[in-house]
Amino acid sequence: MRAVLWHQGEADNLINTSTSSYVNDLKFVINQARQDYGRNMPWVVARVSYGDFIGGIDEAIIAAQNQVISSTPNVYAGPNSDVIQVPRKRPPLDDPEGLHFDYDGLVDIANAWNNSLTDSFFQSAAPISASPSPTVSIACASNNTLKLTVDGNYPTVVWESGETGSTITKGAGVYRAKIKDALGNTFYSGQVRVSDAPIASIVDNRLPSVCIGSSLSLTSNYDNVTWLNQLTNTTAATTRTFSTTTAGNYSFSFRDVSGCDFVSNTLNVTVNPLPATPTIANEKSTTFCQGDNTTLRASSDNVQYNWSDGQKNKVVTIGHLALIF
Repeated sequence: MRAVLWHQGEADNLINTSTSSYVNDLKFVINQARQDYGRNMPWVVARVSYGDFIGGIDEAIIAAQNQVISSTPNVYAGPNSDVIQVPRKRPPLDDPEGLHFDYDGLVDIANAWNNSLTDSFFQSAAPISASPSPTVSIACASNNTLKLTVDGNYPTVVWESGETGSTITKGAGVYRAKIKDALGNTFYSGQVRVSDAPIASIVDNRLPSVCIGSSLSLTSNYDNVTWLNQLTNTTAATTRTFSTTTAGNYSFSFRDVSGCDFVSNTLNVTVNPLPATPTIANEKSTTFCQGDNTTLRASSDNVQYNWSDGQKNKVVTIGHLALIF
C-alpha cells in the first residue's frame, strides 16, 4: 500500500464544523487507522469543501485540511477540488445536491489527483508491503487424515469447514483458515488439500476370488503405490495395477506431498480349487421340430456358467440347431 487518499469535507461545510473540530477529528481518524493497521501508512489529504447550495467554499474546512497536512507526520497535500466544475449542478448530470462531479468533472478530478502524486511524493512516502499470510503446518494423523495447524498466536481462527481454533484434523478435502490478529486485521491462510482416501478395487468389478491357475487383477486410484499382502507381510507389487494368483489380504499405501502415508481398504482374495468337470444332461430330446426346444442341465452347483451361446444359468433352453457346450 502506498497511501490513503482522503477526499472529504462537503458534509462538514453543511454542518458548519469548526476548524479545530475538523483538525481533531481527522487526526483521530489518521492515528486510529495507523494504530489498527500497526503501520505508519502515508495519507494524502485533498482540500475539499465546495457545494452549490451550502455556501460555496468553506474556508474553515480548507484551513483545517491545510493544518492537518502541515502538522501531521507523513501526511501529504492532495488536490484542491473546490476549483473543479463550479457550479456542480450543470448539464448533463444536473446533480440536484450541487455536490457531485459529472462525467467531465470526474476526468478533471482524476487528473488533479494524478498531478498531486508527484515524484517527490513517491520518493518520500515509503510503500508498505502487505503482511505475509499466516502459514499452516501439516502433520500426519491416523485414518488417512492430516493435522493442520495455523502457525503463530492468533486470537481468532475460523476454518472454512466450520471449525474454530488453530488446529483441526481432517480427511479428504480443501481447507483454508480465516484469521484475525490482536488488532482485528483479517488474513487468509493458503489452501491445504488433503488427498482423497486410497481405494483398492478389483478390475472389472469381479468377485475377490479365483480358481487355481487363474489370476485376479487388483488396481488402485493412485500411482506410485506399494501393495502389501497382509497374510505374508510381504510387498506384492509397486505398480498401480497388478495380477495375483495367491490368496491374501491385499491393501496398498501411498505417500502424499506432505510426506504422510495413506492406506487403502483391504481386499480379501481367496483361491478356490477347480470344481469338478461338469456334465450336461438333456431333460428333453435333443432332436425336435421347428418351433420346439430342448432343455439342458449342468451338473455342478455354486459355480459360474458360460455356455457357448452366451447363456449363464445352470439350466438353459435351446430352440435352434447348435453345438452347445
